[in-house]
Amino acid sequence: MYNFCSITSVNYIYQTLALTNCLKNEKYNILCLDKDSYDFFLKKNFKKVRVFSLDDLNYQKNLNDIRINRSYLDFIFTLKPIFLYFIFKKLIKNSKIIYLDSDIYFFGDVKYLKKNLKNYSIFLTEHNFSWRNKDKKKYGLYNAGFIAFNKDSFGTKALEWWKKSCVKKCSFKVTRYHFTDQKYLDQFSKKFKRVFIMNKNIFNIAPWNIDNLISTNNSHKNIRINFFHFQGLKFITNNIFQLGLSDYHLSKKGKSYLDEFYSFYCLRIQNIIKKYQIPNTINFYTRFKVFIKALFRNDLFFIK
Repeated sequence: MYNFCSITSVNYIYQTLALTNCLKNEKYNILCLDKDSYDFFLKKNFKKVRVFSLDDLNYQKNLNDIRINRSYLDFIFTLKPIFLYFIFKKLIKNSKIIYLDSDIYFFGDVKYLKKNLKNYSIFLTEHNFSWRNKDKKKYGLYNAGFIAFNKDSFGTKALEWWKKSCVKKCSFKVTRYHFTDQKYLDQFSKKFKRVFIMNKNIFNIAPWNIDNLISTNNSHKNIRINFFHFQGLKFITNNIFQLGLSDYHLSKKGKSYLDEFYSFYCLRIQNIIKKYQIPNTINFYTRFKVFIKALFRNDLFFIK
């Protein structure tokens, strides 16, 4: 049995919908960080989607005690292992829990992912930073946008340790052993048995590593991506998007493989916003700042 999980807020409803729609036959659990996103998913009553609020997590740990001593962003990243453990406790033995950031999208069959989630207890994906992004190694070996656990003694022990570690400390300040919930993953292979590192050329491909695939395969036509992580992509207004590629020293210009992925995904997002009439909750001033920044970085995308 497979259970997928994501965390969302009112500003990420459209991306969460894009992800859940391409996994529409899977059991999905969504933690909503605010009332607007919670009410949206609750009213839509999507098939196989279970919605949770922060109040649902309070039985495990008084979240207010954590929140009062942390910045909002630090608090959000603390929630991931707490939420996963909350769902994990509800599962029967040898079920699997799969966490995906809401800005991930599947271009391949989810069945292929599930085939790879066997014979081990903990599943990770390497950042596999390209040469352009070697400076980002300080953020950890593995990307916390994807992580999966089998509900056995090994997976349970690892998830419990991760949750307790994040409750104790979860900060955006980078140190040798800490960075949000993510750098703890570096220790999994040392502390726990039955850890499996997924194929870095297929799973969790992202702006920080896609250059490696091109240099390995010579042509983007040979790339076989299962799911892509659209880190930094933002809907600005109508048919305008910030791609977020400039943060990873990339540009879509002249790169047909990036144009293919981003054009498809942005059009998908635009259709979802129209279909579900999702309002743009980001104020005009903030959107304008994002637009200007993306314009100067050559990071804008217009759907024709």
